[in-house]
Order: sequence, then structure tokens, then C-alpha cells
Amino acid sequence: MFGINGSELVVLLILVAVVIGPDSVVKGLKSFKSGVESLRRWSAKLRKETKADMPIGSMPNMNLPAFNLDDYNPREIIRRAVREEMTQWMDEVAQPGDDGNGSPMDGKRDDGVAEGAPAPVGTAPSRSAVDAGVHHAP
Repeated sequence: MFGINGSELVVLLILVAVVIGPDSVVKGLKSFKSGVESLRRWSAKLRKETKADMPIGSMPNMNLPAFNLDDYNPREIIRRAVREEMTQWMDEVAQPGDDGNGSPMDGKRDDGVAEGAPAPVGTAPSRSAVDAGVHHAP
């Protein structure tokens, strides 16, 4: 607890008792005791009110092991939404005259860039671009 062991805690408590005096220690302990009792009364009252508002028999039968928190994870929600959008886009891009598998590479060069499209910055130009004399800025 706080990087100190039991013997150090006892030494600190004795030191505090000597510095503030025995009368102040007794008053402090009494106020601590009354604070703990007040907290216990508040907790018991809260439990009693909760039981009165929600009897145990009225709680719905919940299957907690089947409850999946990943369904409410923002990252998973975004991943699912992006995956759905990409699937829909891939379905729209697939041509009816394709080989039937809807390959996203149809009509593209072997480096994945559509014919006639500029190469991404920092990539080497394709072989067809070099043959045609097209140069891309690095």
C-alpha cells in the first residue's frame, strides 16, 4: 500500500500520535468511527431501497455468458461498418462479364493500379509506363 510495508505504517502512526498528542488522536479515531458508521447506515439504506424497487423475482432472466461486449466496442463497430461498405463496393465494381469470382484485380495492372492511373507517390513506375516513356516524380 503506497510503497510502505506494515512496520513502516506502524512507525508512521506512532509518530503522528506523538506529534498531534493523545487527545487529538482520540478525537480523530472517534470521528473516523462515526464516519464509518454513517457510511454503513447509508449503504444499508441504499440496499433496502434497491431491494424494494427491484424484487429478485421480477428481474428478467438474463443469459450473461451469451452477452458479447465486443458488439459494443467502438473499434469493432467501425470495422464492421467499413467491411460492409467495402463488400458493397466490391459487389458494385464486379462486372457481369467477369470470370465470375468478382476479382478486384480485373482491369488493373499487375501492380494493383488501374491502367492509365498515376502510380502512388514513392513507388516505382510499372513496366508498361517505362515502355511508354511515362516518368513519375519520386
